[in-house]
Order: sequence, then C-alpha cells, then structure tokens
Amino acid sequence: MSYHTRDERLNTGWPRDEELLQRVPLGEQIKELVIDTIMSGELQPGERVVAKTLAARLGVSQAPVREAIRDLILLGFLENVPYKGTSVRSFTTKELRDVYA
Repeated sequence: MSYHTRDERLNTGWPRDEELLQRVPLGEQIKELVIDTIMSGELQPGERVVAKTLAARLGVSQAPVREAIRDLILLGFLENVPYKGTSVRSFTTKELRDVYA
C-alpha cells in the first residue's frame, strides 16, 4: 500500500482539501437561495412556495427542494398550513430587527 503526500495528491487528480470543504449539498444551496429571496422581498409574506414550481424554476428535482422546504419550516421562514400548503411566514417587527441586528 502506498501513501501519497498532499502535493502528490494534487498532481494525481484527487480533489484538493479546499475543494472538499467547499462542496455544499443542493438542498442547502436551495435553502440559502429561498432565504435570500425572502429577505430581499421577492417572496412576500403569505406567498405560496410550491416544491414542483420551485424545482422547475431552478432546473432541479423536487427532492432537494422538499428538503430545503422542510428545513425552512423548522427555521421559521416558511409555514405549512393544512389544506393550503406551504407559504412564506409573516414576521413581527421584533423578529425582523433581530435578523438584521
């Protein structure tokens, strides 16, 4: 068994250490994108967020979009209302101040 030094790995096509650390799962990228659109006002409070529509818009499958939506509900950016679906949650003035503080 042979072991490669870091420099040898760089010359053999192995990913560099920095590249390994920068890979972000698709669901995380989608989650950050949705947060940005909420914070910019592009997505308004009460506006519906539909996984199928968002997936088509981004050109990805629905699985990472559903994962991002679940995370955003847990983080409080979205809310799931029975028989109505998922929508952007309304924020209180205090919550907005806390976000921008």
